[in-house]
Amino acid sequence: MPEEALSSWLARVAAAMAVETEEVLVAGLDMPPLTDDQLDVHPPLTLLTRLAARTTVPVEALRAMTVEGYVPLLLDRLTPAPDLMPTYTGQYWFFVHPERRAPQRSAALVPWQAGGPPRRWACPRCLRDDAPPYRRLYWRLAWMGSCPVHGVLLDECPGLVWTPTPATVAHPDLLFLDGLTWQAVTAGTVALPNGRCLHGGSWLRMVRAMLEELGLTLHEAQQAGRTLRALWTAHGRGYRAGLGRPQPFEQHTPERQRLLLTVAGTALRLLCTGQVTSRSPWATWLAPVQYQDDLLSYPPSARRGWDHPPAASAQPSLGVLLQQWVESCRADPASAAHMRQWLLANSWGHPDPVPYVDQLLTELGIPLVTVVTSAPLIPLQGT
Repeated sequence: MPEEALSSWLARVAAAMAVETEEVLVAGLDMPPLTDDQLDVHPPLTLLTRLAARTTVPVEALRAMTVEGYVPLLLDRLTPAPDLMPTYTGQYWFFVHPERRAPQRSAALVPWQAGGPPRRWACPRCLRDDAPPYRRLYWRLAWMGSCPVHGVLLDECPGLVWTPTPATVAHPDLLFLDGLTWQAVTAGTVALPNGRCLHGGSWLRMVRAMLEELGLTLHEAQQAGRTLRALWTAHGRGYRAGLGRPQPFEQHTPERQRLLLTVAGTALRLLCTGQVTSRSPWATWLAPVQYQDDLLSYPPSARRGWDHPPAASAQPSLGVLLQQWVESCRADPASAAHMRQWLLANSWGHPDPVPYVDQLLTELGIPLVTVVTSAPLIPLQGT
């Protein structure tokens, strides 16, 4: 999946022609002026068609540089609907089954889209190192609070000019979560710590389900209240960090969204390492692999709409899966980049993880690829 947002790509096209983006839209493509938000979220099909004709970049490739390109794999839709949020957040559960929760009243919201002003977050070190700098599409949505590539928090940055201010190192559990989410939104799949692979859309729905559970009242949490309280206590916070009336994740401030993502990262890390267990089939799916006759065991599918993994008897051993992954990373730079970020995200306890991970990859014969590059820059033709 392309990383660069359409507004950023179009700005680079305009800069290559020594003109402004608005001039490209109005004079070059006979379109009205459009904001960056309009370009990046749901641009007119006419614009994409005319851009494709003038640049030879296919319409689908241009659409992939917009939030609309995340539909339907990562997002169900971009317009609110009465059952949109309950469907998206209720497909998975870890501690409290959706049927035990109070009905949601969030018909005007879309998952991961902020309810307030548009997000202008960016990684200061990405903008510092880019040549030229470009804005990542996934910064547009609220599913990440840090940069797994550089290990720092995303920060408010309206433009693309890097300012030499100190970056804040992200919490290890936020990096753990965002490292897996980064795989989901850039590669479409997630390599779990236990060696299993998960569809990127399933991972994002799992994360959003976990955030929903962290916002439940103690009455709704019932027996799971002790576990959920412990997750908040681990971050020095009271239950739900003192929030009164429950509200959807998308309606919180960016700072509180980052806190919720961090606590969710703690919960998912503990499930992935087996330090916390649950009867949820999806908690079992994340847990360390249990061996039985040298075969992988999988959680049962409980109801329609959940992933249906193949029978255990048809699966190769974990060693074979790991060897296949290593061979893929040796040949594919994108896979190598994703493995490096996954290892960094899971080395949060190491005092200096970068040299440690890079040495490990070198010994395995995997190239040290730090990030997947942006979309190619192809100037407009005929202007």
